[in-house]
Amino acid sequence: MPSRAEPVRARLEWAARVAAFALLAWALWRQFTPAPVASRVLDSASLARTVGAVLSADGRTQGPTHVRVTGAVPPPVRDVVAAARRAGARVSWSGDSTTVWAAAGAPEREPGGGVRVAVVGPAARDDSGVLADTTGALDTLRLRDGGAALTLSPARGLQLRARGAAIALNVAPDTAPWRALVLARAGWEAKFVVAALEEQGWTVSARLSLAPGTDVTQGALSALDPAALDVVVVLDSVRVGPETAEIVRFVRAGGGVVLAGDGATRLSAVAPAELLSASTRAPRSDAVVTRASLPLRALTTLRADAVVLESRGPLVAAAARSEGRGRVILLGYGDTWRWRMAGGATAVAEHRRFWSQALAGVAPDRAPLPAAPEGAPRARLVDAWGAMSAAPATPTDGSNARWLWPVAALLLVAEWASRRTRGAA
Repeated sequence: MPSRAEPVRARLEWAARVAAFALLAWALWRQFTPAPVASRVLDSASLARTVGAVLSADGRTQGPTHVRVTGAVPPPVRDVVAAARRAGARVSWSGDSTTVWAAAGAPEREPGGGVRVAVVGPAARDDSGVLADTTGALDTLRLRDGGAALTLSPARGLQLRARGAAIALNVAPDTAPWRALVLARAGWEAKFVVAALEEQGWTVSARLSLAPGTDVTQGALSALDPAALDVVVVLDSVRVGPETAEIVRFVRAGGGVVLAGDGATRLSAVAPAELLSASTRAPRSDAVVTRASLPLRALTTLRADAVVLESRGPLVAAAARSEGRGRVILLGYGDTWRWRMAGGATAVAEHRRFWSQALAGVAPDRAPLPAAPEGAPRARLVDAWGAMSAAPATPTDGSNARWLWPVAALLLVAEWASRRTRGAA
């Protein structure tokens, strides 16, 4: 005698059979029917191949389109989509795997200076990129805490390659001479400062005082004009008296000034600080002289806009400030020739680099380079396509029908097993 449960099982089996065939029909329809244009989702890697299919002849999209950015978007493709957006197309995008880098490069302001490359990115991610020029890879740059910087030898065709994107940096080696004028009393300090700058590649003119009314000159001496001169170095106050007003006009017009020793007393109108009258004791003649052991007249009474560049313990050793269109650095170090003459094996190179970098800190900027066309890919993508938006939650291609096949098969198997266990034919 059939149990009372059998009619219920029969109805469930019938429902499972109908549901299975309905799912199979839906799966077939979804598999062979194109995704609705109104919710088209594309990958940026294939956008270059499919952009023609997305855009109609009049430049409008066939429906709302979302682009998942998983790689670098070529500028031509980016511009085509941007033009379609301006014509009224509805295009959104999401993803930032390769658009988070921004880089800039600039030549250092000194002879033979390298290229300073600065990079920014997301602060939450540690990443790395490769700096390369036309000949190949140059160095690896590690992004930490949202930024990094690196100095390279002058290079042409410099690029940062990171996470699939290549950022071009318009940096060319600077071959124009860098010119400096040294004003000082004739002595060891003036002699070796001039030597250090010339060894580093600076074109140096000098006016050195031997006695009142008696000078020794070197090189072509011209009027203090930023068009003909980059930096003036003042090592003491002997030669400064007649030129004080000219130096002030020079820096305010865009030139650079490096002050050391008593030179700051005559140029207090532009100096970033004052110098203490007493200095720390000079190193012993039999000791190895280092930069840290040089005699130092500490800087005091810093101006409000002065920037401290170097300190020795609680004492300020160097400071800088802007004056008009130019910059001024004040050094508290004295008798740096001792460092060069009585230092270690690297003292000559270190002394040379110290003075060259001091001048580079105030040297005027040369003619600006044109902006790199792709220096900030993410910013350019946001500018072209608008702000990033969330990706559609539901996939829109035929792949979303794949789960229907196993579900339909499972229903058919369950219906067949139920019929077999209750003895139905």
